Amino acid sequence: MLQSPKKTALWLLIASVVFSALLGIWAILSGTFGELQARVLLTTLTITGASVIGLACGAYWETGRTRWLPLMGIILSIFSATMIIIGIWFEPKGEILWKITISACFLAVATGHFCLLSLARLAPRFKWALPAAFVLIYLLAAFGIYIVFAHVEGEWLYRAIGVTAILVGAISLIVPIFHRLSVADMKADVKAPILFASITCPQCGNSQPNSPDPIECESCRCLFQITLLRNVHTIQVT
Repeated sequence: MLQSPKKTALWLLIASVVFSALLGIWAILSGTFGELQARVLLTTLTITGASVIGLACGAYWETGRTRWLPLMGIILSIFSATMIIIGIWFEPKGEILWKITISACFLAVATGHFCLLSLARLAPRFKWALPAAFVLIYLLAAFGIYIVFAHVEGEWLYRAIGVTAILVGAISLIVPIFHRLSVADMKADVKAPILFASITCPQCGNSQPNSPDPIECESCRCLFQITLLRNVHTIQVT
């Protein structure tokens, strides 16, 4: 029986991480640490970093809320890792190529970071935190890209980067706290049942954002609505 593309991709990811880990262990435990071992170790770290970003984006993809953002993060992480590995082993010349690669790395990390924060389920009074996180995270990435491409003079940019980095750290801590505080708001809403974040389309099987209102599948455009005939169990949101 053929596996789904998602499962196949996950097994390929696991295999690549295990293989790169074995290469990294060999590079460290081999008798001498030369140029070959250094390249193997850097390749291992690159694959591991790209895998972490890919898993973060994949987790947000599974919620079915927004597909374009995690897809962009996965593409950027694959592109960045590929270009870095090519640079490690073949040392291509060209300043613009490396500038593009570093910029893609900034955007991949920013996308993975935001996808992780977007897994939080926030009450209406806390929903402002995710747009604020989006602006701050990508603003920090934009500063990094600007430094890569522009000749920077003066301290204003570095001060702005420092302030933005502090705000990114603060919002990254606040969002999980808001997620926890939102549990009380969801429990207090006794008029409507607490629904899971996503539901499977009855026609094509793709995951969709859940809602008590009519839901239109993003893939097959099937229109359906979920009706609870009896609320038997109490769902605890953690």
